[in-house]
Amino acid sequence: MPHPDILTFGSPCQDFSDLGKGAGMAGRRSSLIGYAIEAVRHFRPDVFIWENVKGVLFAKHRADLFSILKAFADIGGYRLEWQLLNTSWFLPQNRERIYLVGRLTEQCTGSVFPIGEVD
Repeated sequence: MPHPDILTFGSPCQDFSDLGKGAGMAGRRSSLIGYAIEAVRHFRPDVFIWENVKGVLFAKHRADLFSILKAFADIGGYRLEWQLLNTSWFLPQNRERIYLVGRLTEQCTGSVFPIGEVD
């Protein structure tokens, strides 16, 4: 695969969901984020976007979120930004999701977030 401009990915949300068992990164499904981290490290896209449920932001998953952010930061050269967005203003569903965007630092101009809802 040649150098991609952008990688987008989500990891299974059950381990972070408030309806799930709360296994976090210790869960079998959520550990798949590791493959996305390795893909970013290997391909070094200009931009990457990770999406997941708002449960990632809950206090019980704080250490997991920090470990995910640290893993992306340790790749080096990326500016990381994130925001919790309700998808209802751009998708036909009413669900809050966290979006983490990483952009190569040398190509950054301005900020991606905050994004406000469209009137």
